[in-house]
Amino acid sequence: METLVVSALQPVIQALEATGDINAKLIWSNTGYLINWYLTEMKPLLGEALLATLRQRLFF
Repeated sequence: METLVVSALQPVIQALEATGDINAKLIWSNTGYLINWYLTEMKPLLGEALLATLRQRLFF
């Protein structure tokens, strides 16, 4: 997940922010929401313990 954020998301968000049309904080907030939603959808496959670990590592 860290590789995805560093390699794919950061450059895109930096490019979008450079246009001056959108704030990077807004993009990161929406991205965090989507990641959390996705993890919640994966809960049946991941289990509660792994889900809690992933949330802790990604968001705190």
